[in-house]
Amino acid sequence: MSLEIINASVLAISLDTEANQLQIKNHNALPADDHSLNELIERSHTTYNAKPAKGYASFIESNQGGGEEKRFTEALDEYLEQTSPFADFSLLTANKLILAMAENEHVEEGLFIICHYRSLGREFLLLTYSSQTAALAFDQNLTLHQSTYLDLSKLQLAARLDLDALREQEDMPLSFIRGRVGRKVSDFFLEFLNAEEYREAKQQNERLVEAVETYCDTAQLNKEEKQQVRKETSQYYKEQQQAGERLNIAQLSEVVGAVSGDNHGLLNQVADELPEELPPVASVVGKVTKFSGQGRGVSIGFERGLLGDSVLFDPQNETLTITRVPPNLLDQLKRHVKSSGDE
Repeated sequence: MSLEIINASVLAISLDTEANQLQIKNHNALPADDHSLNELIERSHTTYNAKPAKGYASFIESNQGGGEEKRFTEALDEYLEQTSPFADFSLLTANKLILAMAENEHVEEGLFIICHYRSLGREFLLLTYSSQTAALAFDQNLTLHQSTYLDLSKLQLAARLDLDALREQEDMPLSFIRGRVGRKVSDFFLEFLNAEEYREAKQQNERLVEAVETYCDTAQLNKEEKQQVRKETSQYYKEQQQAGERLNIAQLSEVVGAVSGDNHGLLNQVADELPEELPPVASVVGKVTKFSGQGRGVSIGFERGLLGDSVLFDPQNETLTITRVPPNLLDQLKRHVKSSGDE
């Protein structure tokens, strides 16, 4: 991966037991040319891209939640305009995070890493907060030692700002990991950044899936061509998500146009009510190629191309008829019927 680190800082945040509050224990600017740092940021970048449960947000323009203190965006502007050093920006950001954690009664010691970097020609600001994991290991003399390490696969608290999207005043320049099940522990990550979640991303993705189906019908594609368009759309979704890029309707129009022989950007016309770019939502990607649902003790999923073939839907009676049962399910059913008959 081609990744260039511009500035990076790591801040150790620990609990002051006497005051019963979090504080910055140590602060260190990391050398941009350090090989280990490059590896850490590359892995963080890749891990973040692969996280499916991400939300998207925009900065709040009012002074809501800002008070008399300098807001995150104001400090960021000063850093980007080179009127304030990265170290000062990092300290201010970490202190705002600690304040937001205290207000949300979230007490967790860890490492706060802030990195300004360039990847594939775009600039990003990645903010991650991770607790360290304890590990035991033997050395060459078989002496047992305890150490700590960062387990990036368990990264739960992180946000990434697309600086190019911010400069171009695009919607939703900020993305974040939604966090664990239950109360969103990522709430305070938005609070200290003075941002609010954009909740229409999922609906826009669903409308794009519908637009692809409308495109298939409008272009009068046959069954095989429809399936290929769906597969190419799904692949484009996954590639953009893994690269941390947005879905571009014009690009997708070219992708599906190469399958159908359409040189006029028909999909672009069908999806004209959608924004030119929108963030990919992982939970919607599967709907491009499959129908699925669950409830009342039943979970069903099948390829869209099977509808009308081996899967028949009666909308009047709201029933599905499956004429070719999956072999493993068929075997289970036959064994169940046989054992029931022997009793």
